[in-house]
Parts: sequence; structure tokens; C-alpha cells
Amino acid sequence: MCSKGQLWAETQRANRVEALRTLITKEIGESDTITLEIGCGHGHWLTAYGAEHANEKCVGIDLLNDRLKKSEAKRAKRGLTNVHFMKAEASEF
Repeated sequence: MCSKGQLWAETQRANRVEALRTLITKEIGESDTITLEIGCGHGHWLTAYGAEHANEKCVGIDLLNDRLKKSEAKRAKRGLTNVHFMKAEASEF
């Protein structure tokens, strides 16, 4: 039997996983090649990689909102449509 806290945590995780699946389907769609960077930080490496590999979909995940905001700013500054950043744990991806 689960405690209320454990049930809440499991529900939150399930909601994050479902939201992540929806976002990936909407933003990325079907792709033969996806490059995943776990712990993308400020997005320096992935934005540079995505700029050089425009035919690949690139996804960076991190847990910290301030890092993701900086990553998004770098992506937007370069005008990259093949690079995406999202808040997630590796086990949820």
C-alpha cells in the first residue's frame, strides 16, 4: 500500500512523462535520428551541434529552469528549429 506522499509523487511523475510524450510528438514528430543531451546545462554544446547538423532533431534535457531559459535563448538567437530543450529527468525520457 502506498502512502499519500508516494502516490502523489508517482502521479506527478506519470503526468510529467505524459506531458513529455505529448511535447515530443508535437514539437519533434517522427525522425530517423534524434540526438539527446542529458544534462544540457546552458545549451552551448547542443546549439552548436544542431547548427552543424540541421538534418537531425536535437533534444536537450535538464532539471533546472534557469539553465533551460538560457538554452532556449541560445536556440532562438541562432534561429534553430531542429533543437529543443525541455525539463525532464533522464529516466522520464
